[in-house]
Amino acid sequence: MIRIPQTYQVRAVCKRTRKEFRFEVETKNIKNIEAELGDRYVVQEIKRKQTNLEKTIERISVSPVTEDDLLKLLEFLAKALDRGVRIRKALEFLLASEEKRSVRILIQQMIDRLQEQFSSYYDIFKEFPEHFNHTFLGIVRAGESTGSLAENILQYIDDRRKMMNQTKMIQAVFVKRGVLFAVVSLIATIIVTFVIPQFTKLFENAPNVPDILIILNAMADFLKAYGIIVILGTVGGVIGFIFLFKHSYRFKKVFDWVLFKVPIVNDIFKTYYTCQYLYFTGTLLMKNVNYIKIMDILIEQTTNIPFKEIFEIMRENVIKGVPLQEMLKRSEMELKTNYRKIPRGYLLPSLSQALEMGAATGNMGQILYDAFLSFEVILHQKIQKGINIFDKIFYAFIILLMGVLFFAMGTAMAALYKNAGSMV
Repeated sequence: MIRIPQTYQVRAVCKRTRKEFRFEVETKNIKNIEAELGDRYVVQEIKRKQTNLEKTIERISVSPVTEDDLLKLLEFLAKALDRGVRIRKALEFLLASEEKRSVRILIQQMIDRLQEQFSSYYDIFKEFPEHFNHTFLGIVRAGESTGSLAENILQYIDDRRKMMNQTKMIQAVFVKRGVLFAVVSLIATIIVTFVIPQFTKLFENAPNVPDILIILNAMADFLKAYGIIVILGTVGGVIGFIFLFKHSYRFKKVFDWVLFKVPIVNDIFKTYYTCQYLYFTGTLLMKNVNYIKIMDILIEQTTNIPFKEIFEIMRENVIKGVPLQEMLKRSEMELKTNYRKIPRGYLLPSLSQALEMGAATGNMGQILYDAFLSFEVILHQKIQKGINIFDKIFYAFIILLMGVLFFAMGTAMAALYKNAGSMV
């Protein structure tokens, strides 16, 4: 029997120095590994390394890592770091106790990354952008620079769980409305495409056909003739939009700007990014992080291009020596300046008041973080208000749509009864 060489990952302890080492050995027989290493090492573990095909199949076949899974993982790591446990030992413990396969894969990948050369925990987490976003990476970078990594991660977890609860509420609202809209749209399409034409045929000998039936019958003819083209065009438009949004900076910038101009949505955006600024600045100033470094972190994790440019302007002005409270106040009052002005209407005007108070008290970090806690409540209130307004518009549209269809059918029935004599 011909054996094909396979690669094995070996964990062994040196008999002389008692240090732990990891090797990758390619061999046809696993027994050869112990024979080769037995003189100098005590072999602790031998595991066959997966091929790229096996890794791909495994990623496809297992359930994905959820954000809740990540927060549990990070919470354990943060508490371990707080107690002085090395991150590698903590990950190895998690690997042995974790039941979910996809999480075990992620943990193993992180352990593998730890075996390579790295200069900080930031270097480890940034290798997995699909799991750890810019906000978290910024928190890690700031925590390492201040020696408060565990504290920063635990605070991030607490804030993310609050936001997750808010997000789940919004998602539940839109999923329910989406299902209702899909059902109503399907019913409306069936009525317009198949039921209305049957009513129209009954009026072939009638002197007068209701106008609404003529309009709906024309819509039915259009859907029958071009329905496939409409569907394909819609799908193509969605795919094209996603492609441009991901790969075209100019398109994304225009879209972000247009989205900001939408009533209600713009108010939520202003409050959200003001909260982001207050959270990062307040939290990290209290940990003695340099303001320029804070802005670097904030800029890196901001995805909305207009707000990203605003934070870049603020950073540039601070480097020039312009006080924060002065640049915001002059921008709001449209006063002349010798530095780049911040575009009006994006950040909430009350932000300048918080900055002035922080400058006056000499405790900028605490003042801004307290302001964040207040604005966070306002943000949730504005989101709830937006949901309520959306609900009213949505249900008004559904009632209007069904009202038009019932009116059309009722008008047709009344016209049939009225013209019954002339149609015989």
